[in-house]
Amino acid sequence: MSDSTSLVDWLAAQRRAQQCVVRPISLEDSTQWSWVEGRIQHHTGRFFSVVGVEDAQTGWLAPLLEQREIGTLAFIRREYDGDVHLLVQAKLEPGDLGLSQLAPSVQATASNLDRVHGGASQPFAELVTADPNAHVDALGSEQGTRFLGKFNRNVLVTAEIAAADLPGHLKWFPARELLRMLHDDHAINTDARSVLVSSPWELLVGDEPFASVEGAWSRALRESYRSTRAGVSEAAKDSITSLRTDAEPTWVSLDDLQGWSVDRQGQVTVKGGAFCVRQIDIKTNAREVEAWDQPIIDTAEAVTIDLAVCVEEGVAYFGLAPVVEPGLVNRAEWGHSVGLQGDGKVLASVAQSDEGGRFFQDVANYRLVLVKDLPAGSHLTWLTLGELQSLLAEGGWLTNEARSALSLLLYWI
Repeated sequence: MSDSTSLVDWLAAQRRAQQCVVRPISLEDSTQWSWVEGRIQHHTGRFFSVVGVEDAQTGWLAPLLEQREIGTLAFIRREYDGDVHLLVQAKLEPGDLGLSQLAPSVQATASNLDRVHGGASQPFAELVTADPNAHVDALGSEQGTRFLGKFNRNVLVTAEIAAADLPGHLKWFPARELLRMLHDDHAINTDARSVLVSSPWELLVGDEPFASVEGAWSRALRESYRSTRAGVSEAAKDSITSLRTDAEPTWVSLDDLQGWSVDRQGQVTVKGGAFCVRQIDIKTNAREVEAWDQPIIDTAEAVTIDLAVCVEEGVAYFGLAPVVEPGLVNRAEWGHSVGLQGDGKVLASVAQSDEGGRFFQDVANYRLVLVKDLPAGSHLTWLTLGELQSLLAEGGWLTNEARSALSLLLYWI
């Protein structure tokens, strides 16, 4: 049973209670990570490694985080007093702005679920690890220019857990309250956005999406969610499949990466491009263990990620671009509106510090941009929400960035 505390106030209280100190160290000062045959690796061989990658298809020559094990990201839902509630977690990550952000009920790497760290277990993980009745269980990629071969399960299940059985960093809230915060800067983390947008949207609100508010914009979104054109989703998949190749990126020793340098004694371990790799030491009262150290990616500049939308004959269409990236398991997926040109009206804009468990305060500005007409001969492919839903449910077709951009729409649901 939820009390009257608002989600905004609860997050603020959690941020005050969850303490964390992050300080830079050198790789040689690490007690858990070391240089192993040209890569940076955890002493167990688990979690992830920092590797050098050369990719002939994309021209990529830079480090990536190799994390082949599949993580679990899951929201637990229930219906209470005529409304859908979600079990929300306040999750501290060393690289997130604000440190603590709103996260899925369960958010864990396979290494964390196996308790490789030797610390506490993940509450309620048993409810989502193998539920045959899950509403969705879809694989989603991570950023293909930062991760190599990384997939997460995006899961939504229904279960009843008494409030008295919840630890302090987990709490039931109405789903709409969480969705309304998707336009708040640095409030809802990457993984929560991915699970929410990958779920059947009607199960997030217990009603037809976009039916609660009247107006031309809501009607355009509602009609878009209802609309699927014959063969369009299959054609979108065929288009991406044609870009997928069997050619694997080549592993290169980090100290052999042209244009990059390695310093195991310095505070920047690997540098040379748009980002660098640092080693950080973390002490906190809000995670499975109280202290650890790890490599983390630090990107120099914020990026802007646009999703174009056009309303035609009362239906909203969204422009996606095919992207080929070295780290994607399948090499190609539908991305956000890369290369969007011309004037448009910004309907929504939010700043996010993406993937704070692996990136250090890396800011992406996500924008929803309304364009007047469907451009003739555009490099973008225009899909309805109904068509996008089928791709999201199947998994593996939309990039992490595209999923986060689409999550902006849930504000109006």
